[in-house]
Amino acid sequence: MPQAESILRQILQQFPGHSEALHLLGVLAHAAGQTLLAVDLIAQALALQPDNAHFHADRGEMCRLLQRLDEAVRHGEQAVSLAPGQASYLSNLGIAYYDRKEYERAEACQRQALAIDPNLLSALNNMGSLLRERKQREEAIGYYRRALQLDPGHLEAQNNLGTVLVELERPDEAIPLLRQVIK
Repeated sequence: MPQAESILRQILQQFPGHSEALHLLGVLAHAAGQTLLAVDLIAQALALQPDNAHFHADRGEMCRLLQRLDEAVRHGEQAVSLAPGQASYLSNLGIAYYDRKEYERAEACQRQALAIDPNLLSALNNMGSLLRERKQREEAIGYYRRALQLDPGHLEAQNNLGTVLVELERPDEAIPLLRQVIK
């Protein structure tokens, strides 16, 4: 990563208004645990290219992780309006709504994402979490299992499925899953 950062900084020295370089520098900062810096860098990229759906989607997700939920929703909605067929943008917007406890909107986004891409792991896992929140645990299990059929090593879905099984007092099914997560 240091080499990539160095190259991006060289690009920005030569071309200070290079929005993609700013965006990628933000992505690197986020990967390095500097999400506040990442949000600022992507804001600079958006100032140069305000109609870039990908920039809005990334900034929205980073704002969500920082618990800046109104910003997360605003950028998520902008990303979806600019690229309505992008399932991952819908799923990210849905999880921002989920974090704001707007479950109906969250579910609508996840269902739209799954209509576009029925195998989108994040949307499958997120639907499971929505249903679990609504105490529809058996339905939640179905979504977590679908995610695990696609990617048996998806730790978040394994953990969520194990947790639901514990809540349903099915320890014989939960323990092997949770042990796998711990490993």
